[in-house]
Amino acid sequence: MAKKAPAERILSLAREQGVLRLRDATALGIHPEYVRRLAADGRLIRSGRGLY
Repeated sequence: MAKKAPAERILSLAREQGVLRLRDATALGIHPEYVRRLAADGRLIRSGRGLY
């Protein structure tokens, strides 16, 4: 099985959990900048500090 790109991992995690915490993403080894870029591109909505 091929490893997912960070953006795909973040979006699937957000879909599964409903709310994505930045600390959950970093605990999985995903750099916070990936999450910020997805929010800047409009693919994630920032709902609070560290919450997407």
